[in-house]
Amino acid sequence: MARWLAATAIALAACGSPVTPGPAVSPAIARSSPAPEPATAPAKLPIDSRVDFVGWVETYPTIATRDPREPASWRVRSLGPAGWLQVAQLPDGSTPVTDGTTVATTLDPEGGTDVAVAVPGADVMFFSLPKDDWAASWRGIHGLVPLVGRAGYLLVGAAAIAVLDDQATVDVGPVPDGYVALAPTSDPERFLLATTAAAGEPYALSEPAPFAAYLWTVGSDEQPVVLSQGVVAIAPSTRGLAWLRTDDGSWWSVATDETVRQVTDANPEWSIISPDGRHVLRSSDRMIGCAPATADPCTVSLIDDIGSTRTFVGPAFGESFGGDDIGTVLDIRPSMRLPWRLVYGPADRPLTIAIE
Repeated sequence: MARWLAATAIALAACGSPVTPGPAVSPAIARSSPAPEPATAPAKLPIDSRVDFVGWVETYPTIATRDPREPASWRVRSLGPAGWLQVAQLPDGSTPVTDGTTVATTLDPEGGTDVAVAVPGADVMFFSLPKDDWAASWRGIHGLVPLVGRAGYLLVGAAAIAVLDDQATVDVGPVPDGYVALAPTSDPERFLLATTAAAGEPYALSEPAPFAAYLWTVGSDEQPVVLSQGVVAIAPSTRGLAWLRTDDGSWWSVATDETVRQVTDANPEWSIISPDGRHVLRSSDRMIGCAPATADPCTVSLIDDIGSTRTFVGPAFGESFGGDDIGTVLDIRPSMRLPWRLVYGPADRPLTIAIE
């Protein structure tokens, strides 16, 4: 892969053509107040604010609260042993994601920058991608997902394997004509791809628009191998290359030998799967909470399924796994006008932390 500084002056040839370097330009860096600040709990939020579960930053469950009236509207905090700790403040953009060491968000392309990345306790860095064809296709998707087992982010929808790191660089490598990057796998040399046609659909490469997933090895002259049609979600795997969820709600394992095997039954509920495939987090309804008249309507219950599989069941907005056995659910409590409840812990010993 060719390594590039992520700035507007970077040039990149079309996919499949030699990459010609342009001048190296450092990204703009916004100076903020990076020092972590402990707090007992996030304060009650205005009604037009929102909360999302980001993932795990340095092994701690992390949330992002958004207040659109503030210049840095995303406030990212982790729940550590001493309580809530501020990780970063990010500008208004997509829901933040994390690779475990940094947090990132994609921005409005009309603002002149594309991605903001923050290292906990440091400044926010703003990245502007080149105006080349591979980046143009990414701007139609604006996708950003963490790599598996290493730091960095894949630019989903780019007509290239474009990996953004926390050092103001983007590594760019070509993909076969007619394809875009879809997701990383557990093998750093193999990636999931989608077709450019699928990337051009409304709600492209997301649950409302099922797509076909292909597997491809970096640098290979072989055409990508189709794994499954009707894919709506992808999750990292410690048992194979990746997990695929199809439009009937079933999960499938992509093995290292490129075989695909169904591991859960079809289920209409929204779900995610743990990296080892032994646990599933399900949401009966992600957006509509429990009965509004109930004082505390959305406590998550734990139900044992057949065998060793366990499932968290309950309306939720934001679910994730930290490792194979730690499941996290961020719950909506509509009767209390946007306080939230964060439920986390081992599958057999869930804990509850109130966010008032």
